[in-house]
Amino acid sequence: MLNASDGQRGNRTYGLGMSTDNTRSAATGETGRASVMRETLLLTAERLFAERGIEAVSLREIASAAGNGNNNAVQYHFGSKEGLVHAIFEFRVLQMDGPRRGMLALAKQDGTADDLQTLMRMILLPHLDLADETGRHPHAALQIEYLTRWRPQGMMHPADEDIAASDTLRFIMSGILAKLDHLPVEIATTRLGLAQLMFANLLVLMDHETGPVRDSRDLRIRDTVHLATSLLLAPLH
Repeated sequence: MLNASDGQRGNRTYGLGMSTDNTRSAATGETGRASVMRETLLLTAERLFAERGIEAVSLREIASAAGNGNNNAVQYHFGSKEGLVHAIFEFRVLQMDGPRRGMLALAKQDGTADDLQTLMRMILLPHLDLADETGRHPHAALQIEYLTRWRPQGMMHPADEDIAASDTLRFIMSGILAKLDHLPVEIATTRLGLAQLMFANLLVLMDHETGPVRDSRDLRIRDTVHLATSLLLAPLH
């Protein structure tokens, strides 16, 4: 199956498989036991949120499912549920930063860094590597709820903030929006959100598939990136 290593231009492959081990301490800013527990809480919360929704999961339940006997562990590390959700996104954004930087560097080398579909590959394909131990993509499911419910209510994302973890993401997104500067800002940003939702829904759909249909996954991934790019370029009516 395609992963972030397969952002291809012609026969050229971007060698960008992400190393989770190398990003863990950087993503948390901590070391040792506290870092491990913080990451366990993050990943447990992400899985539970993906399965049942953010509102349906309590902070105490997350701590228990993460094997932490301290019912206040989530509050200690993240302060609140919104702080926890933000930390999940920051953790994942930093995990995808290396692949995105690599894709961007190669695109600059081959002169395609200004190509809209190339920029969309940088946004979308790194999500393929955010699979859990079962091969599913809980972050995609969380992203769907966030983009359709919580972002409209004002919940911030690391890409909204001037922090090092999101520098590459913000650079790529600004490049995409610059290509859409003929559109009203609210239309351009809505289209970009819908394009990301299209890809996230594909991942969740494929996570639940069985049988021969799985054999067409790579084709559908490429096609969905193309469709997401086409969505951005559709005429305004």
